[in-house]
Amino acid sequence: SPRLRGGGLGTRLLREMAREGIAKFGARELSLFVRRDNEAAHRLYQRLGFREAPYPDPAFMTDSRYMIATSLPEA
Repeated sequence: SPRLRGGGLGTRLLREMAREGIAKFGARELSLFVRRDNEAAHRLYQRLGFREAPYPDPAFMTDSRYMIATSLPEA
């Protein structure tokens, strides 16, 4: 919700999901898709260390960006 942006909820949610993935599955890398028109989410993911990366099937990526992070910064 645009009215709730800036309160830190997205950051907290992403960090918690990363902790769960690492703890439960031994993940060494985190990845996600973000719609190209969702600039607020894209900025959040970049701030948390995600970087755009090529996706193996470019035809799949018509309206999304693929992003990868190897870790998330702590609070």
